[in-house]
Amino acid sequence: MKFLFQLLLLIIFPICIEAQPSKTQSQLTIEKIMQGENFIGHSPENPYWINTTQFQFLWQNPEDSIERLYTYNISSKKLDTLTKKAIDTKEIINGKYYLQNGDIYKIEDPKATKATKELLLDFHHEIREIFPAENSESFFFQSENQIYEYQKGKVTLTANFIYNVSPADKPLEETNSKTKENVYLGISSPDLFVVSENGKHIFIRQSEYLAGKPTFIMNYLSEDGYSKAISTRSKVGHEEPNHTLKLYNSEQGNIYTIDFSSLPKLEIFPKYLQLYSDTIKYARKIVPHAPIFSKNNEFAVCDIRSYDNKDRWIVLINSQTGTWKLIDHQHDEAWIGGPGISGWNTETANLDWIDNNKFYFQSEISGFSHLYVYDVTTQKKSQLTSGNFEVHEVKLMNNKKSFYIQTNRSHPGNRDIEILNFDGTYKTLDLKSNSSFSILNEKLVTKIAGQSINNMEGKHEFIESPDGNYLIDLYSNRTHPTEIFLYSIKQKSTVKITKSTTKEFDSYNWYSPEVISFKANDGVSVYARIFQPEVSNNRAIIFVHGAGYLQNAHNYWSSYYREYMFHNFLRDLGYTILDIDYRASEGYGGAYRTAIYRNMGGRDLDDILEGKKYLQEKFQFPTENIGIYGGSYGGFITIMAMLKYPDEFKTGAALRSVTDWSHYNHEYTSNILNYPNKDSIAYRQSSPIFLADKLEGNLLMLHGMLDDNVHYQDVVRLSQAFIDNQKHSWQLIGYPKEKHSFQYPNSWIDEYTRIFEHFQKYLFINEK
Repeated sequence: MKFLFQLLLLIIFPICIEAQPSKTQSQLTIEKIMQGENFIGHSPENPYWINTTQFQFLWQNPEDSIERLYTYNISSKKLDTLTKKAIDTKEIINGKYYLQNGDIYKIEDPKATKATKELLLDFHHEIREIFPAENSESFFFQSENQIYEYQKGKVTLTANFIYNVSPADKPLEETNSKTKENVYLGISSPDLFVVSENGKHIFIRQSEYLAGKPTFIMNYLSEDGYSKAISTRSKVGHEEPNHTLKLYNSEQGNIYTIDFSSLPKLEIFPKYLQLYSDTIKYARKIVPHAPIFSKNNEFAVCDIRSYDNKDRWIVLINSQTGTWKLIDHQHDEAWIGGPGISGWNTETANLDWIDNNKFYFQSEISGFSHLYVYDVTTQKKSQLTSGNFEVHEVKLMNNKKSFYIQTNRSHPGNRDIEILNFDGTYKTLDLKSNSSFSILNEKLVTKIAGQSINNMEGKHEFIESPDGNYLIDLYSNRTHPTEIFLYSIKQKSTVKITKSTTKEFDSYNWYSPEVISFKANDGVSVYARIFQPEVSNNRAIIFVHGAGYLQNAHNYWSSYYREYMFHNFLRDLGYTILDIDYRASEGYGGAYRTAIYRNMGGRDLDDILEGKKYLQEKFQFPTENIGIYGGSYGGFITIMAMLKYPDEFKTGAALRSVTDWSHYNHEYTSNILNYPNKDSIAYRQSSPIFLADKLEGNLLMLHGMLDDNVHYQDVVRLSQAFIDNQKHSWQLIGYPKEKHSFQYPNSWIDEYTRIFEHFQKYLFINEK
């Protein structure tokens, strides 16, 4: 009777529910925390060295109203504000040139307001790419389909590449182009150029992109009052482009088409096709990524992917002849990916030369992403790192004798800086002096190579100074966003450069969620962050992060910072929150990443169920007192959980959710579920729209109507499926001017107020 009376009160008087769940109140409000960085403060961005004693970065000081360019001087220990434009790219050529907004600038004078100088402002076409040259006073650049050389203030044409002309139509006088700048490529348009440092060799990738059927989203808030259809991406399954890689010798005038048709296992019969009647092997399309020239320009190393992303080939191309040699071949029946490798077949991986004879790359062939070196002279491949951890970032030290690497060796939720030697030995940098920043004083003591190392728990991102004496360390932990520290290699000491948080943010005692792990039913450890209240209201919420391949159960500042603050707010009111790195999350190796292959909403959702079981066994929460919510992939999991396991999840809130994977984009979806016309089983078992008749609990869906990533159509179609199945315990809220990630604070406020009220209303209060 008491239970029914409480439920009746919640339904009749929803405006009074904020004070119900706990005896405690929160200092936070949804209105405050949904202001995002305007409430938190703005972390510094894009630091870069301008010489051995100075570096610059973009930053909006909490006492300032706009973002400015700052310079820090190591000698004077002075931080100055500049009014000039900042460099918006990390690519600085020859230590002094960079490309910004189609123009080339030179880092000329690091003092005061003369930190940058415009170099080629009046060039007649936009400059698309800049390439280093052997002479530090010169460089090459691409404008339109021409390659130019800049040297001592003079610009000369190296080659003019002409396409959309068949060989038969090529002018007779241009048949031998040895002394001509015009280079005829054929029909397909070039979409990639790479120039060697001596300017003698140029790679050109020509591509024929086959137009897929576009989709449309509707803008109902246009200024003229008329609804407007906005064309967006096509759906998964569109025909993939054709690519051709060519090599041009500017001295000889020769151009080679590089033939990759003999790549091993280019023609395959994937295992999943055995489920269907088709048993015929088929040749796959490939995409060659940008080749990288050796220091002496003799060779180029090239990363090639199959478009189904099940194979990756690394080849060595002879820059004189255009012939190639296979160096490494990786195959995965699911899909190739991992840190430093990239999970998309059009993104470049971590791959570069150490010297004329050796290059490094990352591979997940051992089960975790590790670093390898190949010696062209000895033709031997060496694995430099190994173990059940991942190498997340690799940078060759300026002395060319070692690497700086970022790993999670100490803990899956950390990002530590290590110095790795070419023989595989390493040391972890002792960054405990960062504790000078009092709010960032959590430490981790771990055993590495038999030696006790004190290291700051959290995430470290690093940029080495030109002389190798300092590191810019962008550091954050669970309760504090990224700040810039300066670490001295020789003195092993750290200086804090920025203090970015606002007084209002600092006035709250932010909770540091514990990173825990529990065993899934297949014996694998699943990590999670847990927010435990001081006084429980006997309610729990499982948060499901988005992106699928993303890590959120870690020891550093979350990209879901609004949700982190929202969870603090809920904790104050007595809620327990469990934030799970379910299967497919980043940071735990290849098998963890690909466990969802052909079945999204399978192993990943099983881990969510194991997390729910953990909450019930540890805290005795009843099923009806445990809710679930998340956005994007997390929204998909939320809907799938409520439809696939209606007895397990009675209450959920799903934001910007995929409901039918055959309607999502090609690059992401085809990796995991193959192609809709070849693997219909995978798409059907992974899409919650086919389970619409199973809804029993209370589902709240929220979605931006201008979302060009996960289209609003997804939740509209699911809503109609609910109607067709006479389901009534659902609600859809559309946001007419919002895209996938909301831009307007009032939208965030409205969205999370509704989520909060939804849990307040439908998560029942039972006394323990």
